[in-house]
Amino acid sequence: MRGPERQQEIYLGGVSGRKPRIPTDAVKLEEHAHKLLSEEAFAYIAGGAGAGRTMVANRDGFDAWHIVPRILRDVGERDTSIELLGKPQEFPFVLSPIGVLEMADPQADLAVARAA
Repeated sequence: MRGPERQQEIYLGGVSGRKPRIPTDAVKLEEHAHKLLSEEAFAYIAGGAGAGRTMVANRDGFDAWHIVPRILRDVGERDTSIELLGKPQEFPFVLSPIGVLEMADPQADLAVARAA
C-alpha cells in the first residue's frame, strides 16, 4: 500500500474509532515488535552498546522532529531536494545496508530493495 493510501486508511480508521493494527507510536511499535520477534532477534535489533547513550540521543533527536500538517496549501509544485555533504540531492531518502534484517523476516532484504 502506498503512503497516501495508508495515510487515508489510518485517518478514516481513526475517525471511526479504529486504531492501526501496527502502532505508529515509537514506544508502542517497539513493544509490538518485541511480541513478534524471537528474544535473540529483539535483543540484537533493539539493543545497544555500553550505557546506551547513543540510543537515547537517537531517540531524543527523532523526538525533536514534528510533522506539521499544511492544510489548504498549494502543493502543485513540490521540491524535496536538499543539500547533503555539499552535494544537491533530489530526494533526501537514504537506505543503508543492515546485516541482520533476516532476523526480523526472511524476505526483509528483498522488501527493502523493493522499497528503494
